[in-house]
Amino acid sequence: MQFPIEQRLAKLQTDGVNLTLPELVRYKPIAKRLNLNPASAIKSSMAGGMASRFKGRGMEFDEARHYQPGDDIRSIDWRVTARTGKTHTKVYREERERPVIVYLDLHQNMKFGTQLLYKSVQAVHASAMVTFSALARGDKIGCICANENTDLELKPKASAKHGFAMLNQIVNLHNQSQQSSQAKKTANTCIDSINKLAVLAKPGTLVYVISDFSLFDQACFDALGNIQRHCEIRPLYIYDPIEMSLPHLSNTNDVLLTDGLNEQNLTLGDKDVENAYSSTRLAWLSQFKQRMQVLGINVNKLNAAHSVESQMSSTRAGLVLGDTL
Repeated sequence: MQFPIEQRLAKLQTDGVNLTLPELVRYKPIAKRLNLNPASAIKSSMAGGMASRFKGRGMEFDEARHYQPGDDIRSIDWRVTARTGKTHTKVYREERERPVIVYLDLHQNMKFGTQLLYKSVQAVHASAMVTFSALARGDKIGCICANENTDLELKPKASAKHGFAMLNQIVNLHNQSQQSSQAKKTANTCIDSINKLAVLAKPGTLVYVISDFSLFDQACFDALGNIQRHCEIRPLYIYDPIEMSLPHLSNTNDVLLTDGLNEQNLTLGDKDVENAYSSTRLAWLSQFKQRMQVLGINVNKLNAAHSVESQMSSTRAGLVLGDTL
């Protein structure tokens, strides 16, 4: 049973167009169900939520053992040495945290929706899920948030204060660009922000790329491939139902579509128009999926017409965001 849209929006604490911090905070208890565990073996030594198997100088004391030639004299445990009469050294075990970075596309192409939420709103809801899941695990969380005017870049940190501040800045950036009647500049590609992501994502980082990918050109995909070599990338393709197929009408109806800058006339109810539209869209999706497969990256999709939590899929490892594209 589909509830009225007003009731669905009220449950999500949103108007579907603008954002508030409270509507993101509602994802905090839900986010604990999200699986952020590595999909494969860790490619490098990095900081994560569990104690490392490797011992060395770190944050957490592990044991005291007999001093061996070559040990750092700064690690000598003088109390144990005095008590036993034999030189002992301290061994530490590092606490490991896995950095998590959200790449969030807030360009004008994301400010679109026909049924429940703007794609940009859905994208930020998904980023809130990832943020609170990372914080619950004790992982570091950071972001690259891009629109036509600004790139918000925050290095990963493992603190709730940082996570809430990050989400608040994302909300402000989203609403500021939403209130602008016209973008100050037109973005033809996301390559600049993707290059910033490449610098921010250190080896072993989990990277969520949340976008409709309409501004991703070959240079962007090549850059993602380079990041994938030392990080794990989980793309979330955000879409609106009308982008998949036009609504079926018994009679033809001419409508005017606009993105705030450009206008286009479209005839709804025309079978030829519907078929041509669907074919074009399927061809784009097929090419996009193929590009990602070449890079060894699997893509999940999120529908902006339904809540994020209703689109969590169960896998062997646990719950993940979206369904496989």
